[in-house]
This record gives sequence, structure tokens and C-alpha cells, in this order.
Amino acid sequence: MLWKISAGPRGGTARPDLRRWEELIRNVRNPESTVTIAMVGKYVDLTEAYKSLNEALAHAGFPIGARVEIEYVDSEKFEDPHVLAHADAVLVPHGFRGRGAEGKLKAVRFARENGIPYLGIC
Repeated sequence: MLWKISAGPRGGTARPDLRRWEELIRNVRNPESTVTIAMVGKYVDLTEAYKSLNEALAHAGFPIGARVEIEYVDSEKFEDPHVLAHADAVLVPHGFRGRGAEGKLKAVRFARENGIPYLGIC
């Protein structure tokens, strides 16, 4: 729980304890670090297709004081997996049918073989 409300001296409601909430807001406004996520997908030209993932990643960084930067990699044009080497993690989002599958598999293999955290979303 981000805040706590307790009874006041006359049974009314006292001021809520918002310290944890204020700390979260400080983390959002002044992140101490940056995390880079390489998102390898087939809809990278339509980044709104990944809106829920983008927001989830950003919100995951808030409690730990990290800004999350997402670098989009087109799985259909993906050739050199070493472009992922600088990423802190690789995310391969959902996709239907086979389009871009080969590039996604290359990304997964590179992450696994090089000890880069892999975030599989299905």
C-alpha cells in the first residue's frame, strides 16, 4: 500500500502518510539510472501496437528509480544480432503467424547465449 490513513485524535480521519507515494514520484521525476530494452518485433513502425508493453516497462522502472528506454528492432529485417549486445534486456513481444519469426528466434538465441536477460511475452 502506498499510503496509510489512520484515525485522528477525535475519531476523524488524520492526514494520510504519503511518504512512499512521494518517494515513487521522486523516482519517476528524477531517475537514478537508465535501463535499455531492445524490443524485437514486427510492428516496430507502429509502436502504438506495443503500447501496453511500453507502459508496463516504464512503470516497472519507477519503484527502482530507473528510466526505461526502448530501442525497437524490426524482426523482419534483423540480420546482425550484435546490435543487441549493449541492451540490458531483450524483449520479444507477441506476434501472429510466421512473419518476422526468424529474426525473433535469432534475438532469443543471441540473448540466451550471451547472458542478456530475455523477456518473453506471449
